[in-house]
Amino acid sequence: MTTVYLVRHCESLGNIGNRMQGRTDCDISENGVRQLENLRERMAAIPIDVIYSSPLLRARKTAEAIRADRDIEIHVVEELQEMSFGNWENRTWAELRAAYPNESGKWNIAPYDMHFENGEDFDMVEERTVAAIEAIVAKNPGKRIAIATHATPIRVYARYVLNADRDLKAVDWARNTSVSTFTYDAFGKATLVTYGDFSHQPEELIYHVKNPSASK
Repeated sequence: MTTVYLVRHCESLGNIGNRMQGRTDCDISENGVRQLENLRERMAAIPIDVIYSSPLLRARKTAEAIRADRDIEIHVVEELQEMSFGNWENRTWAELRAAYPNESGKWNIAPYDMHFENGEDFDMVEERTVAAIEAIVAKNPGKRIAIATHATPIRVYARYVLNADRDLKAVDWARNTSVSTFTYDAFGKATLVTYGDFSHQPEELIYHVKNPSASK
């Protein structure tokens, strides 16, 4: 059986700034450094054969924590990066609600109906994320695979595996450094085992960001 651990990156400067990060390559916060120490300890107890990462810094540093002392190469895959929010990039939610009152109202109600000018929509993120993970699984049959990525790819991939409604009410945002586990049979069919497990983090670290859906 093939196993994939989808790990959301640690807390970043964009997270604590309540910004829509997207492709903006923010560094990690001091809180994020502490989160990675706990993630490293947790993942050290799990056999990992191969590691993949989004190219963005916050994900790559998370992948490095997962690797720890293992002699494993981290494979960077462009398709694993966060959603491109186009004209919304690196702006605070206060700015976005003022500039796009109608569109921002869809965020928690009809996310797949949102279209970001000069960016992506949720369908595009789901399509590239599913394709990337399926390719990784096909290349590594029977292995334990860790993937450091972002909130939107994790959420839409879980929705796809569960065949859940596109309002995403059945799949919440994965918290920083949370681990979502998927297994795959011989035909590549995925099963969600656990979603968004952040039990390795104490409350004062994981709840540092009061609104986990605010920035990715």
